Amino acid sequence: MVNGKIHKVTTCILMIILFASLSYGAELVAGKGVLKAIGSGNAFLKGRMLLKITGSGFLLIDPGDQTLCPISIDVTGRGKRYILEDGQILYAGWKGRAHIRGCDYKVAISGSNIDLIGIGNGQAYLGGCGWFKTYSRSGVWDSSQDISFGPVENETLNELLSGDIDPSKVDIGD
Repeated sequence: MVNGKIHKVTTCILMIILFASLSYGAELVAGKGVLKAIGSGNAFLKGRMLLKITGSGFLLIDPGDQTLCPISIDVTGRGKRYILEDGQILYAGWKGRAHIRGCDYKVAISGSNIDLIGIGNGQAYLGGCGWFKTYSRSGVWDSSQDISFGPVENETLNELLSGDIDPSKVDIGD
């Protein structure tokens, strides 16, 4: 039991370090509602969006206030799942994929081989090594990046959040 508590405390400390390191946003990039990023390091996303992620490492989901818009979370793969006292969900040693739909939620990822697409209205902070693309801009993910994506028309966003549109069919530009 003591080892489990030590593991949880260590994991929480790592996530606090992750959130602190992501607060250094170097650049703000406007998009048209879509963000695609591939790399290794840290990613923090928040907003009203559909998010698809594959990768390995730590995955922390803060479902936020679900009063008006319930969150849908589908995480598969390997790893240990913890429900934290504040309602956040932590996947430690995670290797797999996650599909999340909802409003006003936050996701933090720290790891490798991260491949994510976010569609909706949101913000992402990226730090590590890789690349990112929005509809109007692309860049290298080699230092901390502060990236905004959105807005998306409410009708389109509602269809995405309800699952009526296949996110792979959304145009993210050339």
